[in-house]
Amino acid sequence: MAAAARRKDGYSEKHGRNPVRRHQERREDVMSIQKPTVMELQAILASHARWLRAEEAGVRADLRGANLRGADLSGADLRRADLSRADLSGANLRLANLRRADLSRANLRGADLSRANLSWADLRRADLRGADLRGADLRLANLRGADLSRANLSERIITVGPIGSRNDSLVYRVDADEVRAGCWTGSLAAFEARVLEVHGDSQHGKEYGALIPFLRSLAGVAESIKVEA
Repeated sequence: MAAAARRKDGYSEKHGRNPVRRHQERREDVMSIQKPTVMELQAILASHARWLRAEEAGVRADLRGANLRGADLSGADLRRADLSRADLSGANLRLANLRRADLSRANLRGADLSRANLSWADLRRADLRGADLRGADLRLANLRGADLSRANLSERIITVGPIGSRNDSLVYRVDADEVRAGCWTGSLAAFEARVLEVHGDSQHGKEYGALIPFLRSLAGVAESIKVEA
């Protein structure tokens, strides 16, 4: 009975406080999270997996501001996890599933994100300097304000800003021909038509009008490379 009580209360005789319970208790005070031990990280990932399966005992991984420098998260399923402001510099996230994860303002400098699934991920103002993004799926990822300096990319991504009525960043994935401006996403041709419809000859329309030919020239180069290949 005593042992069962300890387990229910979040303790175990061998390991002390249950790492999942510790994670749950810190959900409202995440900035106090220190670097998790390997065991704690495994427990958080296991609990997150149960949450993704909608099991009662599952808890969404809440690692806001966590120190995960150099952590091995290769192949980890972190879909919809909260990693905002986390320090993931030098971390191994190769083949990780980060679809719809919150990585806003995260430090991903030098991280290995090769072949990771980052579709629909929130990467606003993330530090991706020197990150390995070869083969990563960045479809519909929000890269506004992200720093991609010296990042190793298998595709070209252009970020321009602040620009437009929102005074925000515009992201153009050249090889995928995908423009993301605010909440709007579409092809460059569709974006040009929308600018004419919404902004016309206004100042914002002129700003976009000056940018579109440059983006079109990049798309033309990408197309010629495909043809030659």
